[in-house]
Amino acid sequence: CIGLCNEILDEEVGGASPPDQTKAAAWSVAEGPIEELLSSFGHMAAACGTFEARLAQWATTLHARGVSVADLASRAQLTESEAADRFGIRR
Repeated sequence: CIGLCNEILDEEVGGASPPDQTKAAAWSVAEGPIEELLSSFGHMAAACGTFEARLAQWATTLHARGVSVADLASRAQLTESEAADRFGIRR
């Protein structure tokens, strides 16, 4: 999962971050420089949004191919209702 998130982040920011920009990941959110942490926060939020969209696409495609909402929900550790809502699947 971490590797996939890094790939998504790289796509979002147009390539790998220089080493000095990855320092924010090592800082504590309670102690690190605010601007660096906010920059990292923005990248994480963008990656999460991209990842959620891809996850929903996968869920929709798998459901269209015959995978039940129950199985998708189980794999995502969600209730069936949560999975249907989160991934936009009509039951």
